[in-house]
Amino acid sequence: MKHIEKIKFLKKILIVLFAAGLCFSCARKDTEGWFFQKVDPETALFNDARQKHQEQSHGAAYTLYREHATRYPQSERAPDVLFSLGQVCISLERYEEARQFFQQVITRHPDTAVALDAGVEMTEAFYLDGDYRRAIGYAERMLTADLLASQMMRVYQVMGESHLGLENAPAAYAAFLNAYRSAGRGDIERLTRRLLTAAAIMPLPDLRMALEELDGSPPAGDIMYQLGIRYMEGGDYWEAKAFLDRFVETYPRHPYASFARQIIADIPTSDLFDKNVVGCLLPLSGRYESFGQQALKGIELALAVFAGSPDAAQLKILVRDSASDAGRTVSGVKELHDLRVAAIIGPMAEAEAAAAEAQDLRIPIVTLTQKVDITDIGEWVFRNFLTPVMQVRALVRHAVNDLKLSRFAILYPKENYGEMFMHLFWEEVIASGGRVVGVESYQPDQTDFSVPIRKLAGMYHKIPEALMITPEEPVPIVRIKEDDQTDAPKEPIVAQAFSRYPQRSERKWFDPLLDTAVAQESERDAESVAEKEEKPAPIIDFEAVFIPDAPGKAGLIMPYLAYQDIKGVYLLGTNLWHSERLIQMAGFHSQGAIFPDGFFARSASDDVARFVALFEKTYGYTPGFIEAVSYDTAMMVFNIVCRPDVRYRSQVKKSLLDMPAWPGITGRTAFAENGDAVKDTYLLRISGGRFREVPVRR
Repeated sequence: MKHIEKIKFLKKILIVLFAAGLCFSCARKDTEGWFFQKVDPETALFNDARQKHQEQSHGAAYTLYREHATRYPQSERAPDVLFSLGQVCISLERYEEARQFFQQVITRHPDTAVALDAGVEMTEAFYLDGDYRRAIGYAERMLTADLLASQMMRVYQVMGESHLGLENAPAAYAAFLNAYRSAGRGDIERLTRRLLTAAAIMPLPDLRMALEELDGSPPAGDIMYQLGIRYMEGGDYWEAKAFLDRFVETYPRHPYASFARQIIADIPTSDLFDKNVVGCLLPLSGRYESFGQQALKGIELALAVFAGSPDAAQLKILVRDSASDAGRTVSGVKELHDLRVAAIIGPMAEAEAAAAEAQDLRIPIVTLTQKVDITDIGEWVFRNFLTPVMQVRALVRHAVNDLKLSRFAILYPKENYGEMFMHLFWEEVIASGGRVVGVESYQPDQTDFSVPIRKLAGMYHKIPEALMITPEEPVPIVRIKEDDQTDAPKEPIVAQAFSRYPQRSERKWFDPLLDTAVAQESERDAESVAEKEEKPAPIIDFEAVFIPDAPGKAGLIMPYLAYQDIKGVYLLGTNLWHSERLIQMAGFHSQGAIFPDGFFARSASDDVARFVALFEKTYGYTPGFIEAVSYDTAMMVFNIVCRPDVRYRSQVKKSLLDMPAWPGITGRTAFAENGDAVKDTYLLRISGGRFREVPVRR
């Protein structure tokens, strides 16, 4: 039995061996027979190059393709080889070489199907090389050809990416939109993302216009959602809610609809306000009570005037006393916020504490302060006030542009106010192309100014004859009598010409300040009159002297300048000079002095005249700058909060920033991006014993 099974097993083995031998024999016939196809060298080389290309072995593929192009330039595969060489060069980031190969395809094989593909790739090679303008230009050229939809999509996409590279978001959006409209189903999602990338950086007015142009066609839903998100990010919750509500209603099954509903639910109700209420935070008690009371009168008058307008509705103000105290100030901001006021006007003192709290609570606050960098606290902080920078800028521009002055001297008190104005004036002079040729200081409690003035004029030390500089002839001085009400002459009238030591019996007028200066000079110097007459003459190499000090001190300095023969120069000061005390102390020595201010009650402006008349009738006195700037600030805020389209505090903030220049009585006023006021500034001149407005070219 076992023997029989062994025989069967051997038979099976023989059958298998026979079959294997038969297969081997057939294989030999296949390889050696008439039907064997032998691969030619050109095809083999192309296949090897293509294999390396597919494996992304770009260096090896480049070598093989180049060998094929060199050995078989007339091959039917030549257009494909050149095109592939261009693609490999792009992968190797050799963009210029890639463009050369694509150009060879276009030039040598213009009628082939691959020629249009080469043009598309050429466009992308320009983009990848960072040459965005040439990429856009070549793309526009390609769009004139008879492209397939897929080719057109790629060209538009490259054009969009290139416009993004040039930071032209609207043009990028338009190109991506055309790519989107040419895309197949598989590319829609990717191109939608590129569309939204451009939309995210487009100016909002352009994006709104783009949505209108879509007229409901895709991708209108995505753009509508993007608009809602953009307004939300900018803090404009009213607009954000409007677009997101519309989006959810129109596209309830959109992938982003659930996100939009959540955003709507999270919009802070704190941004809503009572349209009829504006807050005022002023120092109505404490150290600055008088200023707070003046500001309140200006705001109350503004409310009375605005109440007669059709937009007034039931507008009212809620007033809180800051008491010039930081704690009371912060509490006042919180209280007004909780009472849902639209915005806060003030404070004047402790403005930093108020601004920081308003910034945290996201409520617009328009401060009335000179505090340096107050608006840097945040985007919700504004300031409408006359600042040192405004004063100096207006003064120097008038001196340089209108008076054609170029050389300036500065005489300042050595304390914070004087040093600040000295630095600001110096910087502005340099920025305007002028020069500061002399700077001297004096102590705040000083009453004798001979030494700093003589230093300023080069008279403190005797100058050797070899170094003496002959000064220019001074501008003729014209005396104006105290009762002279005519305009001053065009020449600067700074000091009355008089003899060095005039005897009172020879004079027809009496100047107590000048006589005091002469007496102090005589007591201080034991020298004889003859020796004094040998003092060096002043070297007046400046055309104007800037004195940033109060009227009492400036009124003392002006006669000293005249006594030291500093004549024929302009006297320039700050808004502190707008005081009758200056004229009373300096007399005719103040004639021709020029200084800036934020308001002038006797301005030629009809609006100012009407305001002054109404204020005087209401309160019985002539308003000053505090009353005027508070009035202007209130009128600006009232007009914004009563607009029907303004429903959120974020819109109040935005409207203040976007507001065209307001034609206020303190000059046209707008707000810069940092929230600081950009204002016109009055310039005043003392003429005939009175303050007069200087016409300024705007």
